[in-house]
Amino acid sequence: MIFLSRTIAVVLGLPLLGFLLMAIVTCQVSATVVNADFYKSRLSNAHLYTFALTELPPAIAADVRRSGNESSKPEGAALIISGLSDQDIVDSLNRVLPEAWLRATIEQALDEIVPYAAGGVDEFSLLLEPDESSETLIEEVKRLLRKSNFYVTLSERVAETVAEDVMRATGDPGAAVGADRIAQAVVSVFAADWLQVRIEGSLDEIDQYILGESDSFDLRLEIRESVRHGAEEVTDILREEDAYDILVEDAIVGSIFEELGGQTAVDIIERLRGAFSGDLAWTERDLHSLVESEFGNEGLQGFQQTRTWLSRLRLLGLLAWAFVIALLISIGLLGGRDWCGRITWAADCLAVVALLLFVAFRFLRSAWNSLLDDARSEALGEIDTDSSFAATEGLITGKSFEIVADASSVFIDGMERQSLICFLIGLALVAGVVGWRRWRARARKTG
Repeated sequence: MIFLSRTIAVVLGLPLLGFLLMAIVTCQVSATVVNADFYKSRLSNAHLYTFALTELPPAIAADVRRSGNESSKPEGAALIISGLSDQDIVDSLNRVLPEAWLRATIEQALDEIVPYAAGGVDEFSLLLEPDESSETLIEEVKRLLRKSNFYVTLSERVAETVAEDVMRATGDPGAAVGADRIAQAVVSVFAADWLQVRIEGSLDEIDQYILGESDSFDLRLEIRESVRHGAEEVTDILREEDAYDILVEDAIVGSIFEELGGQTAVDIIERLRGAFSGDLAWTERDLHSLVESEFGNEGLQGFQQTRTWLSRLRLLGLLAWAFVIALLISIGLLGGRDWCGRITWAADCLAVVALLLFVAFRFLRSAWNSLLDDARSEALGEIDTDSSFAATEGLITGKSFEIVADASSVFIDGMERQSLICFLIGLALVAGVVGWRRWRARARKTG
């Protein structure tokens, strides 16, 4: 009879292994995946904020410069960045987005979103209150435009474009002397200082628009008046009304608009207005819309099901530990003849099962690290070196895999630690029983 009961006790070691694994995994998921502090510590450990503000901007600038160099006539951002050093860009970005503010904003988002995604709460509201970032942004744009020698370059580029357009429109595109005279005339009227005053005035107006203090903004350069009262050379060249209209209404306005970034710049201004005009609230409804737009209705349903399961995680963990305790008690009762024997059987099974899990987690770490290394190499190899932002993509990819590797390492560390603790508890119980028996034997001899 004792043989049969002990056989059953050994067999019960298999479900014990499964339930102990389930208990350890659910406990570790609760401590990491559904815990906002876990993400905060991983991002901090990866120095993500320093990376975003000091390492990434130079890579983006280098890619923009490279794309500008590949073009015979760089425009927009490439034209501005070409006159700035990496340190200029980094310093400005850190003034607009201080690291402390960026960290606080992201951590606030994690504190709101993670509990919702884990099913702990049914709603959240992430409120971002605009501070002086808009004013700082506009001032930094002004400073960078001045430092990059942008207005001098813009004046020369506009003059070249206007000359080409006017000569083409007047039917004499091959008259090089005429084109040069027109370019010189345009530069004499639309000099760098003139452009700087008008564009910076427009930036001040844009600042009010971004903050929601006005409903529109105008890029007023007063071009027609400047031509009318400009150098006599302009009026000598543009005696014909057709050429004058082309110069004022089409060539100059159009070329300045394109040099400043064109429609892309307008789109950026609209997005900034959405971000800065009043408090920006982001709720669970916005999150649902984002998930649905990216992954469709099935993706949204999957997200909701995941939230449901994660909300039951604590209960599942408690049930798993309850089954572990129940199985250990059953193993002890079936395997031992007295209380010391029962504790020894339960402790031995716990130690053996925990040791097996510890070894398995060690193998898991090795296999996972190898898989990550292969995936990282593959991802970096798939980056098109001829793409406009190859260096930036490589930097972001490398940092992303670094964060994933660190987070997964912490996750596996936790499971190894828990299995080792269970193993040590088993050994401690066995040692306690052995010590108790020896003490009792010695006491009987002396008694």
